[in-house]
Amino acid sequence: MAVRVGFVGVGNVAQFHLERLQRIEEAEIVALCDIDLDRAEAAQDKFGGTAYTDYQEMLDSERLDAVYICMPPFAHLDQELQAIERGIHLYVEPPITLDVELGKEIKEAIQERGVIAACGYQSRYFDTVDQLKSLVDQEPIGLALGHWFGAVPQAPWWRNRYQSGGQLVAQTTHIVDLARYLLGDVAQVGAYVFRGLIRDIPGYNMADASTIILRFESEVIGTISSSCLLTSGGGTAGLTLLGRDLRVDFESGRLRIQRSGQVRESTPQEDPYLRASQAFVQAVATGDPTPIRSTYADGLKTVQVTLAANHAMQTGQMVRL
Repeated sequence: MAVRVGFVGVGNVAQFHLERLQRIEEAEIVALCDIDLDRAEAAQDKFGGTAYTDYQEMLDSERLDAVYICMPPFAHLDQELQAIERGIHLYVEPPITLDVELGKEIKEAIQERGVIAACGYQSRYFDTVDQLKSLVDQEPIGLALGHWFGAVPQAPWWRNRYQSGGQLVAQTTHIVDLARYLLGDVAQVGAYVFRGLIRDIPGYNMADASTIILRFESEVIGTISSSCLLTSGGGTAGLTLLGRDLRVDFESGRLRIQRSGQVRESTPQEDPYLRASQAFVQAVATGDPTPIRSTYADGLKTVQVTLAANHAMQTGQMVRL
């Protein structure tokens, strides 16, 4: 029997998931909700299902096994809780919330109701990350250096830090999560921020650049830098790890391992978005959450790191988690 899937939000990131779900035999797209009716109907024409503009109406009207929540962070209100109350399994695209207390309420509801809940940190599903994690599990790491450099996205909500949480929360969160996946939980975070060069974009009130300083519970130290200063290419996102006579570079799925003068490189052979949805659909179909690499509870830990870093940007003080 197919896993019946609905969507709340069918914007850019939802399109990635919808395209992959079409390739999974066990999944059936049955409902698509967006506040923009034209966008919902365009998705309906492309992917099938029934278009809605009211998520509660969709949840009440359709028999859903699972729902993808793909909305800007400020728009997360009670959508997850409404789905959980109905026993519907969740796939929530990050950033999952700007409100840690709401996130904790959702986490507790997930546990109490026993629903399966995945968080869309797709980087964990790169086959090259499989290699990287296997290496890091065996080799001590001392330093982590992450980055996300690019341009200001077009979405008006993204450039408003009160709606997006800022670049670290809305975008570089994927690098923070990858560092957590490989190195474990963060014990302490600090941050520095730079503003003032981007003055030509209406409604922009974000940092132009930031660097956060991390100490992991394993005592590994690291920094992760973000910037949206670029306008015409040159954007990259990745993570570098250093151990004794070991350097590992991961960027956009590509893996480079340098040790004792020898270099080994790998490129991804599988689609991480497809693997993530396959794992989620399998978990829902079988009732076994084991294939899911990022649960909602684990994703909330990543959000807490980024929001703590935002606090550190404002106060100039280190924050303990």
